[in-house]
Amino acid sequence: MSRQTDFTWKQVAIELMLQYVKRTQGSFIENKGSALVFQYRDADPDFGSMQAKDLSNYLGELLFGYPVSVMSGKGYVEVKLRGVNKGHAVEKVLRKLSNLHGDVDFVLCVGDDR
Repeated sequence: MSRQTDFTWKQVAIELMLQYVKRTQGSFIENKGSALVFQYRDADPDFGSMQAKDLSNYLGELLFGYPVSVMSGKGYVEVKLRGVNKGHAVEKVLRKLSNLHGDVDFVLCVGDDR
């Protein structure tokens, strides 16, 4: 991610997410820097799921043309910059390490994403 990355999409997304937080008890917004996440895992499962589906659709329409993707998962809706992920971060770190110390023999990555 460059220093010139445009984050104007965040203001657009957060304003809409706040509307959904106000009407979805147990939900909240998590700011992850390059991503915003509407968390509804503590909300009523049926209502939260319905709200998340609506939010995801509206975000997709509202953010069309911005360099972001909208993803839904169990208990969350996430808006993040395209091309920013853990895999790219690991690749960048490995390239730097290789340049400084030679080829890396082994990498172990563990996570709970499905």
